[in-house]
Amino acid sequence: MREPGPERTGAGEGPPLCVHHIARAMGRRRTRHYAAIGAAIAVAWMLLLAFVVPLLTVLLVPAAFCGAVMGALCGRFAGIVPLPLPDVIATDPNTLVGADHPSRHQHGVILSN
Repeated sequence: MREPGPERTGAGEGPPLCVHHIARAMGRRRTRHYAAIGAAIAVAWMLLLAFVVPLLTVLLVPAAFCGAVMGALCGRFAGIVPLPLPDVIATDPNTLVGADHPSRHQHGVILSN
């Protein structure tokens, strides 16, 4: 397996990657959301397989549990970590927003000559 680089998030191939892309498309970043999506994917696959082999319906609940664990692990180790915003280097103090502005709480401001 390749080393995770700046273009990769560390998510594996197959179902974890599917869970990762669905979660990102839906704007979900919490581990419990990944677990719910993983469980839903596992249940969907088991229902599709149940049409072929009806005896597999007994594995529906274990598949949902395993899918939830797989999704939670994927979300935990996918490398989705909010990165801090870079510091802003300002040359003119008159162009800065007020001290109580929300953007001032997001990153540091460095005044330069």
